[in-house]
Amino acid sequence: MNAQAHPPLDLLVVEDSELDYQLLVATLSLQGWPSRALRVDSLPALGAALGAQDWDLVISDHHLPGFQDLDVRRRRGKGSRILA
Repeated sequence: MNAQAHPPLDLLVVEDSELDYQLLVATLSLQGWPSRALRVDSLPALGAALGAQDWDLVISDHHLPGFQDLDVRRRRGKGSRILA
């Protein structure tokens, strides 16, 4: 049922829907991947979040109004893995 628990991920989610964000974080947690997650929905917020810390994983909505997943790739932190 529940997968083996892993250490919490530092997770940055680029998503304009609060509900989709909550669903993603809950699903990861139920599968044994708890997280310290932050949601951003604009380029300035993305830049600030990437500059504030290193992220284990960045998950991006690829249809977010106002920018493309390439913007996330260009701005990503060192060592961050990106799912778009």
